[in-house]
Amino acid sequence: MTTHIRKYIINPVLTVIGYLTCNPRVFNAPTVTSIEVTNCCNLNCIICSRRFSDRDLGFMEMDVFKKIIHEAKAASRFTWLHLLGEPLLHPRIFDMIKICKENGMRVGLSTNAVLLDADRSRQLLDSGLDSCILAFDGIDKATYEKVRVGGHYELVGKNIDAFLRLKESLKLSRPWVVIQTVETSITENQKEEFVLRWKERNVDEILIRKYSTGAGQIKDKDSVTKPEHRYLVAPLKHRPPCFLLWNSAVILWNGDVSVCCHDGTNGRLVFGNIKRDPLAAIWNSPKIRELRQKHARSEFPSICKDCLEYPLFYPSVFYFLLLGLRRLGKKATFLCQGRKRIVSHAREQSHF
Repeated sequence: MTTHIRKYIINPVLTVIGYLTCNPRVFNAPTVTSIEVTNCCNLNCIICSRRFSDRDLGFMEMDVFKKIIHEAKAASRFTWLHLLGEPLLHPRIFDMIKICKENGMRVGLSTNAVLLDADRSRQLLDSGLDSCILAFDGIDKATYEKVRVGGHYELVGKNIDAFLRLKESLKLSRPWVVIQTVETSITENQKEEFVLRWKERNVDEILIRKYSTGAGQIKDKDSVTKPEHRYLVAPLKHRPPCFLLWNSAVILWNGDVSVCCHDGTNGRLVFGNIKRDPLAAIWNSPKIRELRQKHARSEFPSICKDCLEYPLFYPSVFYFLLLGLRRLGKKATFLCQGRKRIVSHAREQSHF
């Protein structure tokens, strides 16, 4: 109970206080942890900034992964096992999920489902995974294979169908399954059909995501999308600090620590390496405190200046309270009524 109070009440409250006061030195630990188990991928999607990445490719070592979990388990409310690559490519991915669960952590991942065959589906469902995002863009072969370059529409569709049937046959409530598509010039006229296709299936949430520019790092973004497909059409004149600087730890496959999911492209906001230093020390390092101070002064360096995915306004403490209550209420409603959540994400960055 003490651990739960610290993880789900005390640490989030300290996070909010640190953000609202723009304190560069924080007293909370990261509430969300994203671990890039690999940046290798079996597709070359037009919506992914990975195409413009200059980082070396690799797989996270198990000793590094275990160190991260040991240091993050007391405070991280949720742990994601993906960033720039396909997590099912990692040969120890199911062991990684098991380690998270053994340490009392809620864990999820996003997959393109190319490798989600019968054996992996069973292992994923047996692993205790809490959330699984299935990325499936488009409603037909032509659309899907234009977006998910290298993917095969029939194979991925078959994999997802079999995975959903297996989950249903096992009468499992977890993982929470999200079927996701991204708004682009190619998919913009298929949103309603996408919802209709999956509405009667055994998915818990249908997610229509806005297109992410990868903080401006996707160089051909204008050929892929229109401004209205993005989170913001243009940067805000009066921009609040980014909440991720007070909330999120992102650990790349080689142990480098950042705070931004977009930094997986080229690693421009790395504040330390988990192999050398404890996460707690990196989280309050001089370099990250300096970036928090700059955001508080409305100075946005590095990739931050080209980002379109930040809060629309500077929130108050009442906003956080209302947001938390609203989300709890919605979750309870959907769980009680057994309804599917159909979500059109207008914002990438969530405060919780």
